Amino acid sequence: MIFLARLLLESKNDLYQYVLGEYKSGRVNQFGAFGDIWAIWNNGDLYLKNDLNKISPNAKFINHQEKGYFQCDIFRELIIHDECLNLARDLNVPSLDKLLYEHISDDLKHSLTDDEVEEFMDVDFIYSKNLLDGIVRDKLVSDSQINLYNLIPKGDDIPLDVLGNYNFPEDSVVNKDKFRQHVVDEYEKAGTYITVEETRQVRKVSYPNGNITIPTTDDARLQTMYMYAPQGASGVCYCQMCQKAKLHRNIEVNNIIKLPVKYLPKLRLALCLECSKLFVLYRNDPVFYDEFIESIKNAVITDGTVEVGIADKGKSIRFTATHLFEIQELLKLL
Repeated sequence: MIFLARLLLESKNDLYQYVLGEYKSGRVNQFGAFGDIWAIWNNGDLYLKNDLNKISPNAKFINHQEKGYFQCDIFRELIIHDECLNLARDLNVPSLDKLLYEHISDDLKHSLTDDEVEEFMDVDFIYSKNLLDGIVRDKLVSDSQINLYNLIPKGDDIPLDVLGNYNFPEDSVVNKDKFRQHVVDEYEKAGTYITVEETRQVRKVSYPNGNITIPTTDDARLQTMYMYAPQGASGVCYCQMCQKAKLHRNIEVNNIIKLPVKYLPKLRLALCLECSKLFVLYRNDPVFYDEFIESIKNAVITDGTVEVGIADKGKSIRFTATHLFEIQELLKLL
């Protein structure tokens, strides 16, 4: 009935009201139709209500702060309304603290007031640097606001002929105990890959709350490329093997684990097209694979970046210290 409603109902508002009614009544669980709701949501056909009381394609995040904390209409456009909050949670809608600037559609961007800039500086945003770089780069803040809030203008996308003028990012581990607990929390919340027999066998992700989804590479790709973006760059990422800055379209994100059990985006490497092919070739070698995993586990973290050698290949993978620490802790839990 959900798929039929998508075809018959004339507006996104009508579809939202129908789906919400079916969800609240419990009929979707009674007839096993929740997977249909997830499918039309994942396909972009189902819009939810946002904090501005609008049925919107932008309503894709759960507020990580108290209700009313955010007054900036950019955030309120993105935040799920309380009316459909439980539905959003069952759909595994992410928390707003995981917001990347790339998630904000161009039609929502406008010049920010001082109060709105301060909301972008919320300390609980995981990718705060990415958000602040974005509002400066796209000129959503004035020169006086840049000076007032000590925001450094980052300029435009890096031209190809100056890609080599930037430094590989560093990120030191400050509080290992606190960070270790963060990794454990992420591991426990992570979905587990399962095999579901349909018309063919496909890899899906099963979450602790019982939801089953098809994994998407978009978030994992964005998170990984963000970690290895040179300061001042937009649309550019360092390859962790050759350590050259490349445009996003020339970067592939590879899982360290050959056949992962858990959906853990942090177990990814950012590699250029050439190095990606080499890594996949190396990873398929059982001897190399075991030695590489052991090298990661045994690597000593001291500075903001760490080199992990690839045995007998004359190459290495460079990690930021925080990324390597997360990987080491996750490997202990697998």
